[in-house]
Amino acid sequence: MPNELVFYAVVALAMGPTFGTIAVQNVMFYELVGPRMAGVILGLSFIVHQIGSAGGPMLASLAYDMTGSYDGFMIVMGVIFLASAALVYSTISGKPIAAALSMSEART
Repeated sequence: MPNELVFYAVVALAMGPTFGTIAVQNVMFYELVGPRMAGVILGLSFIVHQIGSAGGPMLASLAYDMTGSYDGFMIVMGVIFLASAALVYSTISGKPIAAALSMSEART
């Protein structure tokens, strides 16, 4: 098997599941802010995502140049990730469960 095909398979397996988050993000914004503002919030989230995608590698390279290791940068990014996950969870806790219950009651 050529190296190009192995590389393609590895990238497809690594990146493929991440594109499913867009659908989840659309539903989450719709539930949080309603249909009227969901597009605005989604557009702003894409802007923030692109800034992070452009700035993240640059900050990582600066951290590596200054320290000779990615360890500190990865720890900081992990803390930011956990803090953002906690914030998202705190905003939606209970709402999806309540919506699912109301939908199931409406069907019966």
